[in-house]
Amino acid sequence: MCTSFVHKGKDVIVGFNFDVDPKEWPYKIAKNKDGFFIMINDGRRFRRHHGVNNKGEAGNLLYVKGCEEGKYSRGKDKVVLGGLVIRMLNFRDSFADLVEITKTKKVVDTTFPTLHSLLSNRKGDVLIIEPGRGVKYDTTSPYSLMTNFALFDRKGTEGREGSGVDRYELATKILKEATDDFGPQEGMALLKATHQEGKWGTKVSFIYSSNEHQVYYVENNDFEHVQTFKLKEE
Repeated sequence: MCTSFVHKGKDVIVGFNFDVDPKEWPYKIAKNKDGFFIMINDGRRFRRHHGVNNKGEAGNLLYVKGCEEGKYSRGKDKVVLGGLVIRMLNFRDSFADLVEITKTKKVVDTTFPTLHSLLSNRKGDVLIIEPGRGVKYDTTSPYSLMTNFALFDRKGTEGREGSGVDRYELATKILKEATDDFGPQEGMALLKATHQEGKWGTKVSFIYSSNEHQVYYVENNDFEHVQTFKLKEE
């Protein structure tokens, strides 16, 4: 189901728990000159759906109950959320480009599944996109958080199984109590506290540190063995 957050203190910390059933959505980790990515086979090929590129731009696509206003449709004045995130992770558009695109075009969903996204740049500026519900560009909040209910329509989506209200409330408590020294270790502890088990368990947890320009990650909830990957500087 997934949990995503950004914390701005002395360091900008981006965290992500990737919760998935691999039988439904095959995935693989890609670490290369472009960055650190979770690649998902969306029925056509493996593509970058989650991760951080070497510009420090992070993006993800989390499941959420869709709405009629945001459902997929074509038009010159419309853009699909999944394509936006994938384009940013592939350097076709920058984070700043996405901010401008969302000012002039309506963001719509894919045909399936329905998604929302929490994106950020290396400074910790945040762009929240929920097709049909809203867009928020934020440069001042000390933290941002997303699970699997709609942030702009919480009452309409939080009651569904797997909506992640419990994860959201636990992560909110941790982030509210965090100091400016919140770093990779504290970020990984938050991901451990909100990890999932079972069919839709957490398969990859990663933290990106802007100061270090480095990713810390674990697989299959093995939080005793944290691996690192240094991103290439631009």
